[in-house]
Amino acid sequence: MNGILNFIVSVATTPALLVGLIAMLGLILQKKTASTVIQGSIKTFAGFLVLTGGAGILVTSLNPFATMFQHVFNAKGVVPSNEAVVALALVKYGTPAALIMIVGFIVNVILARFTRFKYIFLTGQAMLYVSTMSAVVLISAGLGNGWLTILLGGIFEGTLLTITPALTQRYMRKITSNDEVAMGHTGNMGYALSGWLGEKFGNKDPEKSTEKLNIPLYCLCGHSSRDFCSRICGCSSRRSYDFVRNYSSISRDC
Repeated sequence: MNGILNFIVSVATTPALLVGLIAMLGLILQKKTASTVIQGSIKTFAGFLVLTGGAGILVTSLNPFATMFQHVFNAKGVVPSNEAVVALALVKYGTPAALIMIVGFIVNVILARFTRFKYIFLTGQAMLYVSTMSAVVLISAGLGNGWLTILLGGIFEGTLLTITPALTQRYMRKITSNDEVAMGHTGNMGYALSGWLGEKFGNKDPEKSTEKLNIPLYCLCGHSSRDFCSRICGCSSRRSYDFVRNYSSISRDC
């Protein structure tokens, strides 16, 4: 009996296995073929391992850059990337994050069934981001990684995933000319605010668009993010040269 309990605990505390089993259960409930169930489970398991393995590579790669950045600019920097942050957090909080995601999806389905918010959130990576953030915040607040954290995090995520698509739906109807699809993204609150501000202060003529503006050739960065980034890099090339030169001298001194 103890052996069985130890096996269950080991599976439940191994995020990659837990997520793989969740995928397997979902495929079975969808009545997929045996080959599809096996392939989907293996791909999910392997993908999670790649994600957590990549987190270690990311940390190793960024450590030298952080040292250079702190020395040259005398400032501490961060990586403004939710993918990178989630990958790092999953190494330590993978199990509660996965369980919060399950509870959150169940809450989402229940709310969609019994309330007027008929939205099922299917953007998987966004669900993972929210569940990981919830796990980190609740555990850091001292609630531990037990069922209280999982339940509270799941309720928060499920409620968020149900309500936020409703905030942008009026604008989605204007864009898509139908009510069959909703926006499933973590930026829904910002999108809804942008839409509201556009209605209040924007141009009332729907035929007018920034895409139709005639911009001079020397300002084409307004049409291409790559041109814009290249101009910024060009302007900062002198600083970048000093950055590398200073770090090279530090390395030689060491």
